[in-house]
Amino acid sequence: MTSKPHTEKTSAAGTIAGFDFQYYYFLYKLLTLKKGETIGFEALDDVHTQLNNNHQILIQIKHTIQKN
Repeated sequence: MTSKPHTEKTSAAGTIAGFDFQYYYFLYKLLTLKKGETIGFEALDDVHTQLNNNHQILIQIKHTIQKN
């Protein structure tokens, strides 16, 4: 049985990549908003959009780093 090195066990690379991905998705949604729509970051969910028809879209962002 091989154990992971200490640096791999304590690395925040996956967490940072996930937060960056979430933020970039928010920016993408912000840049593609239509007139009358609003967007939020970490308010109602990871990202949410309020549409013109008063519907809300709540979005959970997931990101993973997989090594083969």
